[in-house]
Amino acid sequence: MSSPMPTDAQSNLTTAQLCGVDSGHVQSVPGEASPLIRLQPAVVQAYQRMQAAAADAGITLRIASGFRSFERQAAIWASKFDQLRPPITADELHKVLRWSALPGLSRHHWGTEFDCYDPVALRGESLQLEPWEYASSGPMAELFNWLSTHAHSFGFYRPYLSDDGPGVAAEPWHWSFAPLASLYQHHYDKPQAILDALEVHYRDFDVAGREHLNHQLESLVERYMGSVATIPEAALGAASRGT
Repeated sequence: MSSPMPTDAQSNLTTAQLCGVDSGHVQSVPGEASPLIRLQPAVVQAYQRMQAAAADAGITLRIASGFRSFERQAAIWASKFDQLRPPITADELHKVLRWSALPGLSRHHWGTEFDCYDPVALRGESLQLEPWEYASSGPMAELFNWLSTHAHSFGFYRPYLSDDGPGVAAEPWHWSFAPLASLYQHHYDKPQAILDALEVHYRDFDVAGREHLNHQLESLVERYMGSVATIPEAALGAASRGT
């Protein structure tokens, strides 16, 4: 069976969609715990094929978080920013940004990203989405090892691999659909349209700490949207070959 090919509409998201203000590009993922778990149609198809293959291997693959709107990301950001105490330094901002994206600058806005887990492996415990859960002795170890071996053949890869780089810390639960994400990544090489949109959205949504952010948004885009892992060819080519 061939992997789903992205349509022209999926290949060309608007700035509002890239920033999570418009959710017209995503749909609910059948079988997940909530209809609020949404991805792009081509990503849903690829995910379901991977989910079925995981089930054949005895692994229950589920999504903890998919598409996030600008408003939802702004609430997450506010909960972290409000814990900071003045004077707020660049180092303090970066400690937060290592784990929590700015609204408008989360890859989850694209509908190509999801955080995943195996609910059966939790054995009734609550998911924390912390690295130890996906380590060799953690409950998500079998899931992580299976995905590390097989996810590329379905078009998925991990954009956040390093704890030593300047951008987002390693997230073993976060997977990205390479055929589409690779296209959207280019918008951040020359991000003026994104920056102009964020200036408006930060005002309209009254984003927490915007007075600390507006003057350095361009450098934050470069650091946190540009510092991602190289896409493996195996994942990038998944949409154009049979599997």
